[in-house]
Amino acid sequence: MNPRISKIYENIKKFTADFLDGDFFGLSAEISFYLLSSLFPMVIMVFTASSAISLYYTDIMYKVLALLPHKMEILLVNMLRSHGESTAVIAITAALSITTMSGFILTAQKGLLRFYKQEGTRGFWKSRIIAFVFAILIFVSIIASFGLIIFGRLITTAIMVYKPGREIIFLWNISRYFAIFVFIALVISALYKALPTAKLKIREVIPGALFTTVAWYLASMLFALYVNNFPQYEIIYGSLAGFVCMIVWIYMISMIILAGAKINALIYKRKVTKMNFDEF
Repeated sequence: MNPRISKIYENIKKFTADFLDGDFFGLSAEISFYLLSSLFPMVIMVFTASSAISLYYTDIMYKVLALLPHKMEILLVNMLRSHGESTAVIAITAALSITTMSGFILTAQKGLLRFYKQEGTRGFWKSRIIAFVFAILIFVSIIASFGLIIFGRLITTAIMVYKPGREIIFLWNISRYFAIFVFIALVISALYKALPTAKLKIREVIPGALFTTVAWYLASMLFALYVNNFPQYEIIYGSLAGFVCMIVWIYMISMIILAGAKINALIYKRKVTKMNFDEF
C-alpha cells in the first residue's frame, strides 16, 4: 500500500476509535430511551402551557410538528387533540416530563464525563440538581423559542403597516429565525459546559454546540424528506410506521448530541496534550 494512503487510513482509523470511545452507541441508545419517554409528556406540557399564554402558540406548534415526517406528525397531533386539560393531568404530565428529561441529562452527563476521562467525579445530589435545572431550562427554552416566533410575527405585522420594501421584511424574518438558532446553540453550549467537571470556557464548547444545532436541523429535514417520499416504513410496519420513525429519529438526534460533545472533548484533549508537551 502507498505510504501516504496507509498513513491516511491509520489516521482515519485512530480518529474513528477515539470518536467512538466511551460506548458511544450504547450511550446514544440510553439517551434515546429517556428522550422517547419524555417526548409525549413534553409535547403535552409545552402545548398546554403555550395554549394558556396565547392561541398563536397552538398554531405555531402545529406548524412545527408539520416539519416532522408525516406519520410522526399524525401520531403527535392525534395525541394532542385527545389529551385532557385537567389540573391533575397537567401536573402529572409535568412531573413525568421533567423526571424523564432529567434522566436524559444524567445520561448525557455520564457520557461527557467519559469523553473527558473524568467518570465518577461528580456527587450524587449535585448531578441530580444540575439535571433538574437543565430539564426545566429545556422546557423554558422551547416555550421561549415559540415566543420569539410569535413576537417576531407581531413586529412583522407592525412593520408592514408602514409599507416597507420586501428586502426589510426578508431581513427581519431571517434575523428572528437566526436569533432562535443562536438561542438554541447557547442552551446546548451551557449543557456542554456545565455537565463535565473539566473547567471549560464557553468558546471551548461552541464548536460542538454549533455542530449539534446545525446537524439536528439538517438531519431532521433530510430524514423527514426520506420518510415522506419513500413508503418502505408504511409497507413494513403498517400502523406502527409513525412510532418506528420516531424511534429512529430520536436515536439519530441522540447520536448528534453526543457527537457534538465528543467534538468538544477531542478538541479539549488535543489542547491539554499540546500544553503538556509544551511544558515538557
